[in-house]
Amino acid sequence: MPEIISDLIMAGDFNFSFDSSSRHAFRINRKPKHLIEFMKGYMKDCINQEGEQYGYTCIQKRRDKDTLSTIDYIFAGTNTFKKMNDGNVEFYSEKYTDHALLTKTLTVEMEQHGKGLWRANPYLARNERYINKLKEELDKYVQNKLNPSLSAQVKWDLIKNMVKKVTSNFCRHHSQWRERKLRTLNSERNRILRLYGKDPICLQVLLPNVEQEITKLQEEKCSTDRLRAGRRWMENNEKSPSYIKSTINQRKEKKHMAILKHPTNGNECTDTKSKLEAVHTFYSELYTEERIDINSLEEMLGQISKVITKEDSDKIIKEISIEDIKQGTQRSPRSSSPGIDGLPYEIHNIIVNQPSCEEIVTQVYNDALKLGKFPRSWQQACVVLLPKKRNLSSLTNWRPITLINSDCKVFTRMMNARIMEIASKIINKFQTGFMAGRFIGDQGLALRLMMENAKSAKAGNQEEFEEYVGVMLDNNKAYDRVHPYYLTRVLMKFGFPGEFVKCIENLFFDNEIFINTNGFLTKPVKQKRGLRQGDSISPILFNFAIEPFILSIINNNNISGYSIQATKTAEQRSLEISRPMPVKVLAYADDLLIFVKNRAEYMEMEEKLKTYSRASNSKINYEKSVAFPLHGGKMNGYFGIRLRSYIQQQMNWYDYNSPEYIKYLGYPIYVTKQQRDSFTDELIGKIRAQTEFFKSRKISMYGRANVANTMILSKVWHALRLTPLPKHVISSLNSIIYQYIVEEKKLQVKKDVFYLPKDEGGLGLLNVFAQQRSLQWRYITSLLCYDQYQRIPKYLYDMMVYTLKMETNNPSIEAIMLFKDSRHKSSLKKDGAMGLILQTMDGIMKECRPGNKVSTSISAINCMALPITAIYKDWEDNDELNFLKNSTAKKSIVQDFFNKDIQQKKISIKNRQQCKMPNILAKLKRYGMSNTLKFTEFFQKHTQQNQNEEVQQPYHFASYLNQIKFNQKPTTTTQSPKNNGKDSIKQKCTNLSETSGTN
Repeated sequence: MPEIISDLIMAGDFNFSFDSSSRHAFRINRKPKHLIEFMKGYMKDCINQEGEQYGYTCIQKRRDKDTLSTIDYIFAGTNTFKKMNDGNVEFYSEKYTDHALLTKTLTVEMEQHGKGLWRANPYLARNERYINKLKEELDKYVQNKLNPSLSAQVKWDLIKNMVKKVTSNFCRHHSQWRERKLRTLNSERNRILRLYGKDPICLQVLLPNVEQEITKLQEEKCSTDRLRAGRRWMENNEKSPSYIKSTINQRKEKKHMAILKHPTNGNECTDTKSKLEAVHTFYSELYTEERIDINSLEEMLGQISKVITKEDSDKIIKEISIEDIKQGTQRSPRSSSPGIDGLPYEIHNIIVNQPSCEEIVTQVYNDALKLGKFPRSWQQACVVLLPKKRNLSSLTNWRPITLINSDCKVFTRMMNARIMEIASKIINKFQTGFMAGRFIGDQGLALRLMMENAKSAKAGNQEEFEEYVGVMLDNNKAYDRVHPYYLTRVLMKFGFPGEFVKCIENLFFDNEIFINTNGFLTKPVKQKRGLRQGDSISPILFNFAIEPFILSIINNNNISGYSIQATKTAEQRSLEISRPMPVKVLAYADDLLIFVKNRAEYMEMEEKLKTYSRASNSKINYEKSVAFPLHGGKMNGYFGIRLRSYIQQQMNWYDYNSPEYIKYLGYPIYVTKQQRDSFTDELIGKIRAQTEFFKSRKISMYGRANVANTMILSKVWHALRLTPLPKHVISSLNSIIYQYIVEEKKLQVKKDVFYLPKDEGGLGLLNVFAQQRSLQWRYITSLLCYDQYQRIPKYLYDMMVYTLKMETNNPSIEAIMLFKDSRHKSSLKKDGAMGLILQTMDGIMKECRPGNKVSTSISAINCMALPITAIYKDWEDNDELNFLKNSTAKKSIVQDFFNKDIQQKKISIKNRQQCKMPNILAKLKRYGMSNTLKFTEFFQKHTQQNQNEEVQQPYHFASYLNQIKFNQKPTTTTQSPKNNGKDSIKQKCTNLSETSGTN
């Protein structure tokens, strides 16, 4: 300990004064004696000088008068003290704190870090002085200094350079003026405190004006500092999730590259020069194209049969108007980082809205589209490297994100919007990555359905069961390896106009990029191949690039694909339903999952991969690829054993023997309880770690609830959409969040009140149980109203319907979904893929009973498949009708007691001889005649003769579903009086906010 004392720093609110001349000075018998002796003996005061009056550091506002005190200090050991200078006490606005800001400059030796790129402050777009100055300079430059004989592209770059100079000069001068002004104002304030510190009347007269001026300048400075540091917590109070998220993301993204291994010789690079050389070498190799095989290219192109229409082609190359550019600039995200020119969207918006620049900018954008001519600044970019989770000494584990100039991003966003309108028409339905109207969760649900079906089929129908394997392929640097000639040929094959193809080729390839390495830029690297990550149009271009390979699997007759298998033997099946079409591949951008059942199919897939690789420069990373049996167990069949043995020689194998779970598109895959527990333990650990991290934020309970919803729980919704959790896990998650909200404080408020909306007196906190079920609404609406909603792809809808009908032995999907009793023969598991959906539906039915609220008609055919209890209303609370609650009645359907009279076109009750359950039939007749049992409206009309009834129409539940709103509040909250809960939580939050932080 003694050897480090001289290097210590102690700072903060000591809550007592070290100034012996002050009446607030410490008294030894009331203050920490040993601490004071230690401070006097080993530490030096960095702010106050011996023999001089101490500056006040805290003003406590009271009703009668303000109390001034000196209780904040910075102390340093002797060695550290020698490295310090420029100490100061600065006033800060009451909005932030009632303490002064103590500053001291410490000079230490740090690893060298470059300046990085210059970036203009986007907040300048709110400064009237800057806006007027920039507009004035733009008009002067365009009208008087810009050579009219230059091309529009050169003019545009010159204009941006001029804007950069004006902006840089303005910022420098304004910053210097602000610092001088703040020093002057703080000196004036300290002078007033020294002279009139004991005269409260003078202070009330003199201080406010000075402090107001300081506050205004500090707010401007804080906005700039938060922008640079990524700390935007205070803006918009604590209720802005986007600001909170940006704080965390930027901290992660700014990880330092401490040690790098050279990609050629493997040597460790620790100094800046060797790191820059290693990075330059790595990306020069990565972005240098390899020779492609023309025959393989032609084979891939042969898979493409769909082309865009002439009308769609004309839309793509439609002329760009100045209004299009202005709208594109205004709609662009405001938190996006600019490129090498350093000009953010906000400043770009000022330029394009200046009349003197409109003609030039319009020509630049249209030349880019029609001629493939760009400003030089559009063909230069900076790449920043973001760390992945693996060994960071390897450059393969850093993700390159390209920072593109804002004006160029506006152009590519406009092009992306035009392509997205037509992409869904021609890209196969099994590709969901970055496609409008397609959802990543559909792929995850499809895989869960197939795995559960395979496991059930193996257990219940061994004779017909076939073993299948899912192969998850990892594309190595997928975006960075796209060959330019391959991409242009693919786009031409899809029918894209030549002007657009040339535009893409010239914009993306043969450019110069500079890689930012710890703030230093490498020498320029020629990008001969690859789609830049960070550009809005890159994902959809990659989808077109990989489409020929996916089609080569889909169109391949030698690969069968997985079709939902029968889980019961032929003798056990009472329904004969055609099986859904087989699924051969699921894709999310470059994440591919292919299904094969034997070695021959796997080798066919391998051959197509090789062809695609030779045509496009693509490369599979087999070390990160993984294969797994869909049934999760041991491969027992002859073909299955051979397939597993062959695959294990190339990639990882996962099954019931694996200790951990694996992920597909972020969704956990597990087949044993041990693997599931591994996932749930990790999930709880992540949530607990997140709450510990955010506990340091001293904010109100409302702020904590907002953080919990947006920053903590948001990390689990993706996986929980498709992953049922045990009750104890959900309880643990809710408990962790609750403890984070209350901060170990005892509240006389029921926990359930926290989940109430704010306007009802709660915090609006999301309940894990309720939120997980609300996420099932997408699939509920699709199953009941597919013709109206069509939110899910047809192949997934068919798989879900087939699974529900076969596992419940019920031909009516409406009966299965709406009436729990219709599933009495169900073999579906509660924790299965359909379990969450059905449990959610059952919860909804308790809140909104269809017998009372369905206003549209259910067809007679569907009525015959309903549970007998579903056609009567308001019977549950009548003791005379308890016979309907016994197991025999619950298992019965309408067809057991009623006939469909085709001649009279109505449904009528059976006679005693026709019914196998005469006792129940007699009670139905008796209580029906006495009007004790009443039919629902939708069934009542089928008991009356209807001469006008035409061919049976399918039933649609659209109007019924529109009435249902999922109740996210726990049912217990409805038992508490609304006003009581509201008063309690508001009162507690108000009291706690005084100690927790600013509300």
